[in-house]
Amino acid sequence: MNRFFKKMSVLVLLGTWACSPNSGTSTGNPTTVGIKFAGLPEGISPALGLSVTGGVLLTEARIVLRNMDMDPLSACLAEAANPDLNIESGFSFPGPFVVDLLANTSIPDVDRIPVPADDYCEIGVDFDPLRREEVPPGILPDDSIIGHALIVRGSRSDGVPFAVRLDQNDRFKLEAASPDGFAIQGSPAVTLLFFSFDLNAWFAGVDLDGATVSPDGSIVIDDDDNPDLRSIIVENVKRSARLFEDLNGNGILDADEIANSLVLGIGADEPD
Repeated sequence: MNRFFKKMSVLVLLGTWACSPNSGTSTGNPTTVGIKFAGLPEGISPALGLSVTGGVLLTEARIVLRNMDMDPLSACLAEAANPDLNIESGFSFPGPFVVDLLANTSIPDVDRIPVPADDYCEIGVDFDPLRREEVPPGILPDDSIIGHALIVRGSRSDGVPFAVRLDQNDRFKLEAASPDGFAIQGSPAVTLLFFSFDLNAWFAGVDLDGATVSPDGSIVIDDDDNPDLRSIIVENVKRSARLFEDLNGNGILDADEIANSLVLGIGADEPD
């Protein structure tokens, strides 16, 4: 189903509603959703960057998201039974949201979004270049993220710097890990979820050693330079996403909350 929840290993904060798989809801009761994002693993040193699998050192990892769509399980089941229905239902958070996966922040914050309590099956998300006329407060007019949907910077194991840029629209989703979807329940208390990206997975299968190096001694990975590597990285970003619940309500994605048995949603490509 198009325009469903997308996967990432980024913190998602949901306010005043509880969410857990297979837990049943009272459909339609009002509740509120808030979203935060974070990359994993954590423990970043801003001065040194983050070392990830493959000897890659990341110094920047930002994405621009918009049109985050939540779709009820009932709509997913109806469309699965009859694909010609192409149901466009659910709730959309338009954005844009500039997400920093090293600092675990988003500009603007995504919080206090009203939705009905229900069982949900997917979250769809767009990668979309940040247009100059839509730059949110907190992003400077000369910020390099403008015009891009993704910027990743760092260096490979021998110290050669690289920059990855995505300038095209793309879409992915977070699919419910259970065929019964996951429940969002009305609650007077704030309940947190985590929308996380596993940064260790982003360079899996990416041959940085074989990348073409620019005359200035750096590696550019975009539509024009090393485009095959860019395609692999973008797919890795999508598939690295996971949705978790904050089980103790402390606003932190603790080690005991990151487990396969606790995954609410899994990142996947979303065909147009």
